[in-house]
Amino acid sequence: MPNSPAELVNHKIVAASGVTPVMDWKFAQGNTVRVKPLLTVNSNDAAIDAVLQGLGITRLLSYQVASHVNSGQLQTVLSEFETKTLPIHVVHREGRYASAKIRTFVDFIVSRLRTAQLLN
Repeated sequence: MPNSPAELVNHKIVAASGVTPVMDWKFAQGNTVRVKPLLTVNSNDAAIDAVLQGLGITRLLSYQVASHVNSGQLQTVLSEFETKTLPIHVVHREGRYASAKIRTFVDFIVSRLRTAQLLN
């Protein structure tokens, strides 16, 4: 289990090129590590599958691995070095052309996003 980003150089890395096209992983507090992946895949699902098979450590967004973290299949590492969270915006048309169905959906999705534990 790595205790700092610098220790990733001693671990097997599975890189998802869609998430991290360059192999410099940036962390909070100005930490940047150039990883040398054991395996590079082009989809997040393939990275998750590889990690579930024990091939190494990967870097993905929390919602992409939420079910596996919740079930105990995967665990988060280096959480104290996570970068600042990014906001999620729900954009829709307001005014007299706004649809009541869309407004209902927006209200629903906003409430779900605000209560999603791995997003907050």
